[in-house]
Amino acid sequence: MDAESPHRRNSCKRRNTHQDAFLSSLKLPCGKVVQNRFVKAATYEHLASYFGGPPNEEHLQLYRRWSRGHWGMVITGNVQVSPRHLTLGADMVVPEVLSAESMAPWKVLARAMKGEMDGLDEPRPFAIMQLSHAGRQSTNFIGGRMPFVPPLAPSSIRLGSTSKDGYIARVLYRILFQTPRAMSKTDIEDVVACFVRGARLASESGFNGVQLHAAHGYLISQFILRKTNVRQDDFRSPLAFLETIVRRIREVVPSDFALGIKLNAGDYIGGELGEDAKNHLLEIASWGLVDWIEISGGDYENPDFMAKSDNSTRQAFFAKFSKMAMELYSSNEASSSPRPLVMLTGGLRTRAQFTSAIRNGDAHLLGLARHAISQPDLPLLLEKHSNIDDDEDLGDKIELGEGSTSPEPRSPTWWPRLVGAGIGMAWYTIGMRRIAVGKPLPIGRWWVLILLEMYFGELGVRIITSTLVSLLCIALYFLNKLII
Repeated sequence: MDAESPHRRNSCKRRNTHQDAFLSSLKLPCGKVVQNRFVKAATYEHLASYFGGPPNEEHLQLYRRWSRGHWGMVITGNVQVSPRHLTLGADMVVPEVLSAESMAPWKVLARAMKGEMDGLDEPRPFAIMQLSHAGRQSTNFIGGRMPFVPPLAPSSIRLGSTSKDGYIARVLYRILFQTPRAMSKTDIEDVVACFVRGARLASESGFNGVQLHAAHGYLISQFILRKTNVRQDDFRSPLAFLETIVRRIREVVPSDFALGIKLNAGDYIGGELGEDAKNHLLEIASWGLVDWIEISGGDYENPDFMAKSDNSTRQAFFAKFSKMAMELYSSNEASSSPRPLVMLTGGLRTRAQFTSAIRNGDAHLLGLARHAISQPDLPLLLEKHSNIDDDEDLGDKIELGEGSTSPEPRSPTWWPRLVGAGIGMAWYTIGMRRIAVGKPLPIGRWWVLILLEMYFGELGVRIITSTLVSLLCIALYFLNKLII
């Protein structure tokens, strides 16, 4: 047998070192330690009852599945702090009154996420509740409000007024979204209290932390954005609303309770990461209250967050933003307080990319959303193969899903981007429901059936399609009679 070449030994050694980097533990500023760098990023489940509710059995089974995958952190889909500001209707919602009864389902969910229901050995995944308020992006029909009651927002600016989509999209925005009502100081205090109640729910239910959703055009992001915040009071300052929430939460949770923020790279317009982005990152660090910042992007008017996850331009922009944050926080400009860790989400598909992100200092944490659905056990898979030296066994890439491309269907090109991107998101939403009940992912499903299944379930799709086929057969029968 030939002796192993020095080149091969060196190559294997380098690869194993990089594997150890993204499988290594990491200490958060709050003092807690996560077992590795992989984060199951927030994914909207669409599993709660219509018009919102607590987690149910399907949520439990879905998150138990992820808990067995050895993720460092697992973040819920957006849990709405207001029952009158939902997104697609079937949202989990923070109860309006915290009691033993109302918190019971959340305690069970926390145990499921941490692997306690399966008796997992330590260390266990961190269970993080994502708190959100849809603001002006809460829809008319399933947003949780009475008809013709407008949603709240920093300023009275209608969704779609800055969209670059065509006439069909503008009509769609008019149908789905109302012009919001600008929030009064009392409204702001009430919403801040809702976020604080959500953090108390998480802390008292056994979650390890919360993430504030300040991206994707939701309410906190609306305060940050110049295009949606034209207020003339103290909350004209982009981060004033967010800082108020963060400080109020820190007053009611334990010191080792983790607190993260999901920021929108797309809020810094034009592809240039200028002074606004830099100043915001430095200001957040100066609070000394935030454990990590996740870099994402897009909103309903520019739905990058729902676009295909292998979009290289989108991924490059997010990586550029996270790289800037990493460099900024390692410089002397950052606060002397504990600096937030940086989490990069979007476009990470392969072992080479995981390695590169950590090695090149692009991020501390690696967020996976769509690919956490395609491959729920990804960290465990990498752990099992961490000592393999032969590239032929795993190669430098691990492709997730079906082959090298995303498996979701494509919508018609003439559809508005919001709806078209939503079809891709619906595929993964159905995927989560199927994971929860132990069924295969909906590979090869037509986009119309994807939308029907999201809202009506598999049984509903069968009933609807069989009814349509029956009606078609009846129509053809009578048409044939008329012709004869």
